[in-house]
Amino acid sequence: MDKVRFRSLPGVGSKPGPWRLGSVTDVLLSIPYFPSRKVIPSLDPMNDLLASGRERAGMSGGVQWKPVQLAAAEYELVAKELLRRKRGLIRLQSPGWVHTMEDWQLFLDEHFEGIPPDVQRPHLARLKRIRADQAAAIARKDNSALALATDEEIAEQLALTSVRESYRVRGHRRSPGGDGTG
Repeated sequence: MDKVRFRSLPGVGSKPGPWRLGSVTDVLLSIPYFPSRKVIPSLDPMNDLLASGRERAGMSGGVQWKPVQLAAAEYELVAKELLRRKRGLIRLQSPGWVHTMEDWQLFLDEHFEGIPPDVQRPHLARLKRIRADQAAAIARKDNSALALATDEEIAEQLALTSVRESYRVRGHRRSPGGDGTG
C-alpha cells in the first residue's frame, strides 16, 4: 500500500503542521477521537472518510491528507493494524444501508444507544442545510445572515441532543463488545 501525505491541523490559532508521509493507519490514528466508540468503521464508511481528505475535531484540531480509497484486502490490513496499534478497538458488522460516515455514526447510535437512524436523519439534514447557509453567508460577508444561521444551528443541535437524550434515559446501552451489558 502506498504512503499517504498528511498533516495535523490545529484547534485554533496556529498554522497546520508540516506535511509528512505515513501509512493510512498513521493518518487514521492522527485523527482526534478516532475511531468513534472504539469501533473500526467498515469498508464503505472508512472509504467515505478517506475520500474526504480532512477530518476536524473542533478545539482538538484535525488532520488533512491526500484523499485515498482502500480495496477490500487493503482495508483488512488497515483494520488489523489498527487493532494491533490501539488497544481496546473492536469491529462490528454493519448493516447493508451503512455507506457513509454519517450512516456509520447512525448505526453506532442505534447499536449502542437504541436510537433509530430515521429519528436523527431529519435533524442531520437540517444541520447540513444550515451549515451550507453559514458558508454562503461567510462567502458573502453577510454577518447578519451568519448570525441567524448560527442561531438556527444552535437550536437544531439542541433539538437533536434532546432526541438523543430521550433514548439514552430509556436505558438501552450496550458495551463496546455489543453484549448489551454496558
